[in-house]
Amino acid sequence: MEPIIPLNSLAQALGLLATHNSDRGLSFVRIVRMSFRPECTEPFVVLFQENKAFIAEHVGCRFVFLLRCGNTFFTVSGWDRPEDLETYRNSGLFRGIWKQTKSWLSEPAQAWSCPIADWAFQDEKLAKKV
Repeated sequence: MEPIIPLNSLAQALGLLATHNSDRGLSFVRIVRMSFRPECTEPFVVLFQENKAFIAEHVGCRFVFLLRCGNTFFTVSGWDRPEDLETYRNSGLFRGIWKQTKSWLSEPAQAWSCPIADWAFQDEKLAKKV
């Protein structure tokens, strides 16, 4: 896998998210897997780079990263509440990005919302394996 961001930055972001709302248990990570036609990978990277700061500034978004494995990409974003993600998904920003992104896909995207359990980051050895 070719990270677009340093993996230690992703690990730090996940650790911070785990402790941010651990008392309320509301933090979660959204992972979206997208496979692109080969000629569309670079335009997607440009689109992501141009918009990642706007996505990260959305209410409730703690971070957004992009990972790459050939023509397959994974966006990994941290959110405070499901409502925050839903507000973003109903925004003009998301609709514009998704309309373009969807036209480049070679197969349907897959998405998962994963709650952050602070216990997953208590063991230093486990955190290094993540």
